Amino acid sequence: VVAYLNGRPANAIEMLKPIDPMSVPPDIGAFLALVKGSLLAADDPAQALALLDEARLLSPGTLVEEAALRRSVGIAAAQGDAARFALASTQYVASYLYSPYASQFADAFVSGVITLHMAISQDKIADITSMMDPEREKVIYLRIARHAAIDGMTELSAFAAAKAELGRNGGGSQDDPRSQLYSSLSTMTSASVDEVRAKLGKIDRGKLSQNDRDLLDAAQAVAGEVVAPVKTPAKVEAAPAAAKGDEAKAAAEASTDPANADLPPVEGAMPD
Repeated sequence: VVAYLNGRPANAIEMLKPIDPMSVPPDIGAFLALVKGSLLAADDPAQALALLDEARLLSPGTLVEEAALRRSVGIAAAQGDAARFALASTQYVASYLYSPYASQFADAFVSGVITLHMAISQDKIADITSMMDPEREKVIYLRIARHAAIDGMTELSAFAAAKAELGRNGGGSQDDPRSQLYSSLSTMTSASVDEVRAKLGKIDRGKLSQNDRDLLDAAQAVAGEVVAPVKTPAKVEAAPAAAKGDEAKAAAEASTDPANADLPPVEGAMPD
């Protein structure tokens, strides 16, 4: 444990391997299981999840259980285990939503929803977030909508943006510029360009963060390019044509220039 706390994970793993957390007093075993589970998360995620379960069993209702659940969420998402991800998330929200470390859970949950977007249903996401207070739920949906929009997950982005706009029981605020932005991004390939441009133009950029203002600028630029008039290729081809004319003229002049009299009239071909 000392090696783990001092930043020597490899040494800690070797020293903890022979120790069974369930064979020592619960207060010590719970912490050992948490440490072992955390250390094995990358190399042996299945064993890590089993150890985190042991930590929870040995120390229910404590910060050890809170940490074990929080870490289980991230490991399950990385493993593509949507069922385990949903279960751990549900258990965390039910018991530790107001933990000092809940922001770390929020990061893991949003990231997991993005990672598992093809495996976890929108209904399941809604079931989990419905256990949160309205403000936390809105923030979670805004974060999901933003990440999904950037990653091109239009269906997930539209779902999350709508949830953020409507709020709990339809009592949300539809003038939040963030939800308006993410909602617009999710419809750029399905709605008419004019509708998207109009909606983007109504967004109060002064209420957006700098990153979201950049996102708005990019979206408006893309929408503008879609409706921009097509440039005719005639003018583009005029320059090369003129250049060829100049080259021909120069070649003709060179062929009559006494200084070039010894050069063949065509490169590589000598006169008879």
